Amino acid sequence: MCDLNKYNKRNLYSSFINAAPYNNIVIDNFLDTEYAEQILREIISLNGFLDDEYVKKETDFEVQSKKIGLSDYNKFGPVTQSFIDLSNSFEFIDFLEKITGIKEIQSDPHLYGGGIHRTKNGGKLAIHADFNIHPITKKHRRINALLYLNKDWKSEYKGELELWNNDMTKCCVKIPPIFNRLVVFRITDDAFHGHPEIWSAPFHIPRYSLALYYYTDNRPEHEKSSPHMALWQKRYNMNY
Repeated sequence: MCDLNKYNKRNLYSSFINAAPYNNIVIDNFLDTEYAEQILREIISLNGFLDDEYVKKETDFEVQSKKIGLSDYNKFGPVTQSFIDLSNSFEFIDFLEKITGIKEIQSDPHLYGGGIHRTKNGGKLAIHADFNIHPITKKHRRINALLYLNKDWKSEYKGELELWNNDMTKCCVKIPPIFNRLVVFRITDDAFHGHPEIWSAPFHIPRYSLALYYYTDNRPEHEKSSPHMALWQKRYNMNY
């Protein structure tokens, strides 16, 4: 499944803390390969259901398009459910605490905004900072953990995760969404990210990921702000 003991957590913490433009880390081959492939097969089997869900929802084309999320644990396949269970476990949360330095992290039993994400050909996600307060639990959002599941990704497909600086003048990091790659990054009001370049893979190859969000009861005072949803940035194409 996933051997978290194989990692040198001090080294991962050092990489996370010293990363630019804000705390982040990329971990490749995160899950056992066959386990990750089983998850992908289950997600692909949901494509018909996801298509039906997509047409039910209005989408703001200016900021995101051809993207659908599924956060209902009961609709996931058994292997995907087992990964969600792992992500909620003491072992996994302890791993996140050690590599981020953030204490008393909590998973989200609602998977609000998280779970399975799929973007089809022509889709994008504008640069933004994520919502800061969970609308149900009222806890502070602190960490995103994104597991990418795109086999045989090619540069012409685009769709890289972009991390921008806090004044939105520069894309500092572009992370290809390759298969079995875990990306962990902190969430604050200036943690701008997205994939504004249109997903250009063939129509039969969507962009897949599993999104996990983590919270704490409180956060440092200098990071606090009034509750808000996503802060969309319309300047992502300037000084690119």
